[in-house]
Amino acid sequence: MPLTYKEKSTLFIIALFTAISILLAFSSATSGALEVHFFDIGQGDAIFIRTPHGNTMLIDGGPDAKIVERLGKVATIWERRIDLVVATHMDADHIGGLLDVFKRFDVGGVVVSSSASGTKLADTFWSVILEKQIPVFIAERGDLFHLDSEVELLTISPTPQLRGIGSDNNQSLVFKLTYKNDSFLLTGDAERPAELIMLADGVNIDSDVLKIGHHGSNSSTVQGFIDKVTPATAVIQVGENRYGHPHQAVLSRLDGITLLRNDLNGGIVLYSYGDSF
Repeated sequence: MPLTYKEKSTLFIIALFTAISILLAFSSATSGALEVHFFDIGQGDAIFIRTPHGNTMLIDGGPDAKIVERLGKVATIWERRIDLVVATHMDADHIGGLLDVFKRFDVGGVVVSSSASGTKLADTFWSVILEKQIPVFIAERGDLFHLDSEVELLTISPTPQLRGIGSDNNQSLVFKLTYKNDSFLLTGDAERPAELIMLADGVNIDSDVLKIGHHGSNSSTVQGFIDKVTPATAVIQVGENRYGHPHQAVLSRLDGITLLRNDLNGGIVLYSYGDSF
């Protein structure tokens, strides 16, 4: 039976709406901005990065499957691939959610600070990677990842001299993310020993945005480290917790710096056009 005028009009409107939705989704993935999303996933870290040309990266996945929901809100309708996933270290509040990411998304590669295990969760982490046949790269200071034509991720820490010093937090991968004149220092759970070695080695950690180490614990973010980074903005990934994070001493040291916190501000997204801070 031929379609009526009304039916044809309805189909045309549906087709037009679908086309517009696809165009909007495409434009959001290639907006020309570097997007850095600090997900609100409770007590843990999860940072999603989309480059100006739509390449994607996830640094840590928080403690549980909540990360999949958060990714679903920023991904386009066809975006089921993450080009690079980083596990800064093997703590549960950083890799717990990555198991669900590996199962739900096509992951191009995984970056870690070591191949160590030591916990049941870490064993499962490695088992899933092996099952999915995801390439793994063990990063160390000086390793440079080109995420886009003008977006670089430089590995700042850990260094060999940190082995066996302090807690495993000091094996956290620390990166400097740079897009033209804008930069972000992403610190995982790195503590004083790692910060002091970065200072002693004279590595360039000056950055516009500082992701505060270890959820604002007083074991991280010494005054000399802040002075060397000179951030205009600081971000604390923290949720409800029993540890007293963020510590008042850290908050005092950050006085005068624009401070954003997941427990107070919810999800945080910063956009860089190369000279935005």
